[in-house]
Amino acid sequence: MKINRLRITMIVCITTVAMMSCNNSPEKKAEKVEDAKEAVVNATNDLDKARQDSADEYNQYKVASDSRIRENDSLLVVLKARIKEEKREARITYEKELNQLEEKNEKLKARIHGYKENDKNKWESFKLGFNQDMDALGKSISALAHRNMDKK
Repeated sequence: MKINRLRITMIVCITTVAMMSCNNSPEKKAEKVEDAKEAVVNATNDLDKARQDSADEYNQYKVASDSRIRENDSLLVVLKARIKEEKREARITYEKELNQLEEKNEKLKARIHGYKENDKNKWESFKLGFNQDMDALGKSISALAHRNMDKK
């Protein structure tokens, strides 16, 4: 019985010493909490800056896109004025093409003004697709203008 008490006492002593040797002081815990708070503040600041940069990039891109859309509108108006001098059959064909190009231009305008996504990957994907569509429209307008100029 004395041996069991001695063993239990030894186990309690070893456990107590082991627990006391751990550096779980309140000061260390407070330091860790302060470090974690600082990391959260830094992460929040970085996120806010990234959001602001993304919004600025979108606004700059939107302004540039609006400019290109207005240029397309101007070219389409000039082409409409030119086709009035064409023969009836050619004019009907050109008017049909011009109407399709105007519709595409309006869709692009609606797409850029309606964009709401905040995800960087989705923004890059949107921008890539939008640029491709804008370039294709510009080439179509140029091709129509070139065909119209060749006939004169």
